[in-house]
Amino acid sequence: MDIQGAEAQVLEGMKRILRDRRDLTMFMEFWPKGLREAGAVPEKVIEDLKALGLKVEVFYQRTGTLRAVDDAVLAKSLVGNQYLNLLVSSGKR
Repeated sequence: MDIQGAEAQVLEGMKRILRDRRDLTMFMEFWPKGLREAGAVPEKVIEDLKALGLKVEVFYQRTGTLRAVDDAVLAKSLVGNQYLNLLVSSGKR
């Protein structure tokens, strides 16, 4: 999912699906500047996903590796047009 900052609104609309789905795997762009411009709080986007019981990891495309997300540090470490790709899953891959 890469929708230029509107991810928070789409995730809100998908909340029931995200909560009920046990075989979910989704890639999404995490771009704090775009999220803020669309009226969202970047840290809250990740917190909301985790509150639904989802696993959120940073996906590094060059190496194909994953790393757990530190909500507060992640949003503050990306400035301007910097972004990261996240792998969001039900944890059952």
